Amino acid sequence: TAPSTPYGRLRKAQDKYLQLLAQSDTAGSGSPILIASESVDASRSYGVTTVGALCDYLGHPLRPRSSLYQVIVTNAEASHKDFWIDIEWYAPRGLTLVQQLRRVRSDNVDRVLQVLGDRQPSHIALSCASGPVNDRQHKHKYSWHAILKFDDGGPTYAASEMKNAVLESCARDSDLAVYTRSQCLRLVGCTKASDPYRRELAIIGADTGAAVLHTPNRVLQHLVRTVASPATHGG
Repeated sequence: TAPSTPYGRLRKAQDKYLQLLAQSDTAGSGSPILIASESVDASRSYGVTTVGALCDYLGHPLRPRSSLYQVIVTNAEASHKDFWIDIEWYAPRGLTLVQQLRRVRSDNVDRVLQVLGDRQPSHIALSCASGPVNDRQHKHKYSWHAILKFDDGGPTYAASEMKNAVLESCARDSDLAVYTRSQCLRLVGCTKASDPYRRELAIIGADTGAAVLHTPNRVLQHLVRTVASPATHGG
């Protein structure tokens, strides 16, 4: 079954999440994660579950269609081990996944990595929900998430630092708005509830440019890891 989202207001769920995060002594499957569930009318309810339970649900081959988001807290109480980039653009014609991936990497991700200097991620988790949209001027929306995973024990990042790095990089299609408030980042395997095309956010192989099977371990790579107190931030 899907993780429950009993809170109708974000603030109450966020306070509960930060309380559990401060008490957590694990960075693994038992660590808390704040999520949102979206309804067709675009309203959202919120809840706190564990990373393990969420990965098991989203990585199950028979999971029902759902509209779930990770809620990433971007205030002063939170800092992040991983760096997320929301990439989107519109075009009047369809591009293959390989063509999209080339633009995602060269015009966005690689530019951000240049700003980060010598620090290199252990893994780049890519997901894609590109497809047609109801728009008179464009036929396709190209929508990607890139999460730079850092496991070197180095500095964590505040949302403002990520925004500044993306801005400095001149990344071509990266959305700066995702760093300005508590951000609902769509989870892999999920659709937007109001999307008539039901475009699912699929995990994409970084080397192949092809969609891959969702498993709990692969879902785990697409979750942004948050720590309770800001460490010495990097940039």
